[in-house]
Amino acid sequence: MRLKKYTIFLFLVGILTFWTPFAKALDYLTVQRENQEKKLQGRIIAEDQQGNLVLEERDGQWYKLEKENILARTSDRQPFVPYTQDEMIPLLEQEYPSPFKVLKLKHYLIVYDTSTAYAQWCGTLLERLHLAFMTQWKKKGLDLHPPEFPLVAILYADRKDFILCTKREVADIGEQIAAYYNLNTNRIVFSDMTGYEAQFEGPNRLSRAQTEIYISRPGAGQSIATFIHEATHQITFNSGMFKRYSSCPLWLSEGIAMFYETPDLSGTKGWNASMKVNPVRLYDLRKFMSQNPRDAVRKLVGEDDPLRDPANIHACYATAWAMVYYLNIREQKNFVKYIKLISEKEPFEVDSSEKRLKEFESIFGDNWNQFYKTFTKFVQSL
Repeated sequence: MRLKKYTIFLFLVGILTFWTPFAKALDYLTVQRENQEKKLQGRIIAEDQQGNLVLEERDGQWYKLEKENILARTSDRQPFVPYTQDEMIPLLEQEYPSPFKVLKLKHYLIVYDTSTAYAQWCGTLLERLHLAFMTQWKKKGLDLHPPEFPLVAILYADRKDFILCTKREVADIGEQIAAYYNLNTNRIVFSDMTGYEAQFEGPNRLSRAQTEIYISRPGAGQSIATFIHEATHQITFNSGMFKRYSSCPLWLSEGIAMFYETPDLSGTKGWNASMKVNPVRLYDLRKFMSQNPRDAVRKLVGEDDPLRDPANIHACYATAWAMVYYLNIREQKNFVKYIKLISEKEPFEVDSSEKRLKEFESIFGDNWNQFYKTFTKFVQSL
C-alpha cells in the first residue's frame, strides 16, 4: 500500500507565528519532556501570545513546546548554524546505539541495522534521486538550494521495529506502510517489506546478481515506490520548493512525490530518474474517470479533504499524480510559476479554499470545464 498522510499535526490551531529563516541569535531552552529535563538549542521559528513556541534544532528537528514545559530560556549572539554531518554522526550513534551504524554519503546520513551493502544500495537511490530532482527543477527555472541540514534516513532490518517506530512517531496504522517522511523530525523512516535485506552479506556493495534477485521479489516494486515517494517529500521540504507546515496544497505535494516514485524493475538498479508514466496511478485514474467526475480536479485544488477520504483515496491520489504530470508537460512555464507562488508560503498559515482556487486560476485560468476537457484528453492519450 502506498503511504497516505497519517502524520499527526502537532502544532496548535490558531498559533500566531513568525518565520525567521535567518535568525541571528541562538536560542537555548531547558524543557520538560517525557518526565525528563532536556536541553535544546536552535532557533525559535514560531510563538503565540501565550508563550507556546516551535523550536528548530540544529539538526533540523522541530519541537512544539508548551509554555508550562519550558523551564528556562536564554539566547546569545551566536549565529544559528546547522550541525554538520560529522557533528551529527555521534548524536545519531547515541540515539541509535549498536547494532545500528551510520553511513555517511554526500547529502545523507543513513542510520541502519541492515547489512552495509543494503544500506549502501538504498543510499545510492537517495543520492540519484537528489541529483535528478535538483537538476531537473533548476533547469525548469526553480531557485532551489542545497539542504540546510544533513538529510537523515532511518533504516530498520526488522519490520517489527519499524512498526513500533511508526506507532511512536505517527500513529497505530498497522502493517500498511513501507516508509514515511516525518515533518517534525525531518527524517525518512523505512524498512524493506520483502525481508530480504538481512541476507545481504559480504562486500559493502550489492553485486549485480544480488540486486536482480532483490528487485524481482514480490513486493519489491511497491517498497521501492514508497521509499522514493517519501524521499521526494524530504527533498521538497529541504530544497526550498516548499516549507514545512506551510499551506501547500496536498495534491501538489503528493503529485510531485508520485511523479518520481515509479520503480524500474527492468534494470539492475531498481529506479531511474526518467519522467515516465506511473502505471499504477494511471490505472486508478482511468477507472475513476470512467465515472466522469467533472468537479474532481477543482475540488483537489480547493481543499485537501478528498485526499484524506479512505473511500476515494486511490482515485484522488491518481488524479493528483496526473495533474502534476499534465502540467509539467503541457503547462511547464505556468506550472513553475505556480510552484514558485506556493514556495513563498510560510509555516502554519492556513489558506481558505477560495484563496487556493483564486491562486490557481490566476495562473491557469478560471474555465474549469475547458481545463478538465483538456486534462481528460491528455490522460486518455497516455
